[in-house]
Amino acid sequence: MRLLFPILFSLLLGAVTHAAQVNIIETSVNDADGSTLDAVATSGYVEIGSTHTTVTAPITAGGFRFTHWTYSGDPGQTCRDPWGRALNPASLVVQTAATATAHYLPSTRDTDGDSVPDWYGIEYFGNLSHAASDDSDGDGISLIDEFAANTSPLHANSRQQGDVPWADSGMVTCNLAAYPTYTLRSVPAGTVNQSGPVAPDTVVTVPDLAGNADFSYWTLDGVRQQDAWGRAWSTFPFTMATANREAVAWLTTGDSDNDGVPDAYEQRYYGTLSHNAGSDTDGDGITLLAEYSNGSSPVYADSRQEGDVTWVDSGMVTCNLAAYPTYTIRSLPPGIVNQSGVAAPGTVVTVPDLAGNANFAWWTLDGVRQQDAWGRALSSFSFTMAATNRTAEAHLINADNDGDGVPDAYEQRYYGTLSNGGSSDTDGDGFTLLAECSNVTSPLFGDSRQEGGNGWVDSALVTADLQGAIQVEQPLGFILTDGGSSDFGALPAGSRQSLSFVIRNVGGTPLTGLEITKDGPAAAEFRVTSSPVAPVAHNGMTSLTLEFVSGIPGWRSATLHLASNDANENPFDLILTGYVETGWTAYQLWARSAGLYGAAADSLAIPFDDGVCNLLKYAFNMDGFTADCRVLTAGTGTSGLPCPGGGAGVFRLEFPRRIGAGLIYTPMTSTSLLPGSWQPMTATPEIFPINAGWERVVYQQSLGSPLALRLFGRVAVVLP
Repeated sequence: MRLLFPILFSLLLGAVTHAAQVNIIETSVNDADGSTLDAVATSGYVEIGSTHTTVTAPITAGGFRFTHWTYSGDPGQTCRDPWGRALNPASLVVQTAATATAHYLPSTRDTDGDSVPDWYGIEYFGNLSHAASDDSDGDGISLIDEFAANTSPLHANSRQQGDVPWADSGMVTCNLAAYPTYTLRSVPAGTVNQSGPVAPDTVVTVPDLAGNADFSYWTLDGVRQQDAWGRAWSTFPFTMATANREAVAWLTTGDSDNDGVPDAYEQRYYGTLSHNAGSDTDGDGITLLAEYSNGSSPVYADSRQEGDVTWVDSGMVTCNLAAYPTYTIRSLPPGIVNQSGVAAPGTVVTVPDLAGNANFAWWTLDGVRQQDAWGRALSSFSFTMAATNRTAEAHLINADNDGDGVPDAYEQRYYGTLSNGGSSDTDGDGFTLLAECSNVTSPLFGDSRQEGGNGWVDSALVTADLQGAIQVEQPLGFILTDGGSSDFGALPAGSRQSLSFVIRNVGGTPLTGLEITKDGPAAAEFRVTSSPVAPVAHNGMTSLTLEFVSGIPGWRSATLHLASNDANENPFDLILTGYVETGWTAYQLWARSAGLYGAAADSLAIPFDDGVCNLLKYAFNMDGFTADCRVLTAGTGTSGLPCPGGGAGVFRLEFPRRIGAGLIYTPMTSTSLLPGSWQPMTATPEIFPINAGWERVVYQQSLGSPLALRLFGRVAVVLP
């Protein structure tokens, strides 16, 4: 049992957090005889509670064919999509060290002799119970014919007269000819492996490797990515243009120069191994080895002054913006857009969308017209700040200078010139430029007609699915299924955990009507902190952030319903779960989340020399990862040491209390501070809810008669 009283305070700024990691091994096996294959063989460390995505197993390997993934850490994870087909790659929630296995079968193996190979049945159904004549999706096509046609036996294929067939249209992509490819990988291979085609101006963010002890630095197209002090960024965004781009994470193990400082640490801060353990590059009197051991930065000078009031790594406050470039967003003529600011290199800036402005002609970025692959001006785009200033200009025109009946803004938007007259037909569809403008169609894509009143326009931009279609991802790139679940992990009572979800529109028309409701026993404990914004355009995205905080021990769950105009998934349902710990286990979770290990994690330890031990920070909702000796703000505060006060013959003691954590709080008073003089406050407290995990408690006690000249207060905290 730990009993503490908050008395002394001092200050320390700066800390380094560490996440608990476990080893995840990926391997491959031939299920015909149990032998190991070399198709997949990777190993790496992953943070507990995070989502790990496997490598993409080769579809074929020698004479073998991939069938499915399994995960030893949670045999209940099926690693299959909502229709039952094996996922590849598979995404797994990590709770313990485990092995992810890619399963294979000989390509020609057919144990039931029905001419449908075994791998096909395992990949799509997970078993061999379906005969060659089965039609599981009810489309009139047998299993053997689905196999021969390379179509899915899980999605019904459709036909109509006139030899216009389609199958599995959800997999169709219109045109990626002008799309560049991004590649994210690691050296050595295995930790990061991602690539794909994207539209120009797409912003790609690399995974955050801050929690990987072997992480040294990222390069983008061969250039090291670092902050103004030379420290490598653990994550950063970049903007795609028309060329392919590659980001490489460099991972280093060991200590090749034998100076006691891991090579990864030296490379991360300096990009070189030229500094030995005794060097002091920031001139603060602390060696490189000591900086590494203390968890402080070797590129920011640490300072001390008398009175044991210290601080470390004040780099979280930037004083010098000399290396920061300026962005300017303006319009010609001026007045419509006027924005500027200072931004760190790597910051992504998005210009306002002027699609609804009839006078909008085009944007330029640093003097270069911004347009799509067909030459039409982009109404909005994003760009990434580097080391130099950047200027985006919106050009607006309200005239018809060539007198052809077509507004100059329309011509400039589509062509970048006024050289095409009102009677021109540049796309050869029989419609003049004036008619295209009047009909609000594009003069760059041929419009088509057929008898019977069935027509379509601008077919080059049409997506097969012409309705809003919702797709939810968490984390980014991992698609959740309607009716699936998302786990917030285990956390102490009163602590909070946030998850961010990406909501995409993979349909052909805007996704609208986004509304969120919740139900279930713990619905109030899963709070929406950032709501999605509708409408969401085709291939567009918005975000949703949820926060879980609870004071009720054990498993907590609720169901989130995300309504939209998606005809098939309205609402999109998602089961939310989390586990609330109490007592000593809850405190240990809190300490680990604050990056405290060993002696520094003891409940009585004061790792930041601020006079406040870990248990008091845990009990009063204070920061455990840095110096924190705040006092609660009376009446409105949510964290801090107990706040005394009073007036009109009353002594008042106010403090935050963690709900359901098993802590015992006892407010006490004394007139002398002498041992044995402390007495519990007996008044009935006032309770003010803060959230599902915290409440603010107020005790008031009369000063007596005659009035006491002085009265001291404290709150005793016991962790059973």
